[in-house]
Amino acid sequence: MEGPLSDAIRGSGLAYGYGISNQHWKGFIRAFIAETSSPVSAWVAMGDKIMEMREELCSAEAEPSLLMDLDTAKAITLYGLSCGRSTPEWIVRGAIRDSALGVPSSPSRDRGLSEAVEAVKLADIITVFDAYVMPLFQEGSRIAVLTCSSHITSELTEEFKTCKHPINFESCTGENLVPKPILDFVKKM
Repeated sequence: MEGPLSDAIRGSGLAYGYGISNQHWKGFIRAFIAETSSPVSAWVAMGDKIMEMREELCSAEAEPSLLMDLDTAKAITLYGLSCGRSTPEWIVRGAIRDSALGVPSSPSRDRGLSEAVEAVKLADIITVFDAYVMPLFQEGSRIAVLTCSSHITSELTEEFKTCKHPINFESCTGENLVPKPILDFVKKM
């Protein structure tokens, strides 16, 4: 996906993969950086861009363009909602999904959701951004995982501890991550 994060991370050659995604069924936001030769620089670039985006959200000068972006985001969301009801197949899929989630499905619920999307204001975006995105850069409110070759782990963890958006890692061996019966089976192979 193109945009500010793409320009900051992939566009500057720091990482091939990056992203922030909503894991609402798990109750958190997931940020990742992948396929990078400079994970600390990519993390700092992501953090800097997120902080810059947060400042822009509260900037009075940026408000007209942000309001236009918000209207575009609403239109895209509403289009996605209406596409989900555009064919019998999609209506059935939605009903099955809603049923599995225990959510009553009805035309009035669909209208209510559309009305809720229309009602979103810039202040709502700031509230959600602060509640869910900013904790990615606050110690004690995130879990970070670093997977790399064992010969560079200590070097990287030290770099992360002292970078602009620090992360403190604890050493974790494979035995701590994999259930013992599976680990025993793999060792026998």
